Amino acid sequence: METVFHISNIPKKYQVKYTSCYLQDSALSWWNSHKRKIETDAAYAMTWNALMKLTTEDKCKLHHHGPCPVRCGNCKKVSREVRQRREAAEKAFEASKDKDETIKSLEELRFLALSTKDLSDDDAYWIERKKAQIKAKLRAEIPMEPNNEDDSDE
Repeated sequence: METVFHISNIPKKYQVKYTSCYLQDSALSWWNSHKRKIETDAAYAMTWNALMKLTTEDKCKLHHHGPCPVRCGNCKKVSREVRQRREAAEKAFEASKDKDETIKSLEELRFLALSTKDLSDDDAYWIERKKAQIKAKLRAEIPMEPNNEDDSDE
């Protein structure tokens, strides 16, 4: 995610808000309940490092230190809930890696589009070919809506 923050020029104060948009499944449920507990403004005011630490820690902060036993007598928290929360965070970060690769491909495509000016025909040919490969890869990764304008070929 740090790479996405850097490439997209996301200020530190918006990093948590940006990341929360990509949470899915149990990580999203956990985030929504956490936001309700500490208020939305406070949740978005925390730093990226604090969020990372919060999503990966494996302890009950309410009344004892260390991991919760199989079932904590005070908070009724089950240790698998902590494990599921950690796994969901890891899953969200894996999904962000795929988005990172797509962003890199788009950046490379943008660079290639700008670099075709003032080149020999042979160099321009190879750059155009690379651009076509990247576009084909992106089309395969991102489903597009069918274009109704191409119906005239039938």
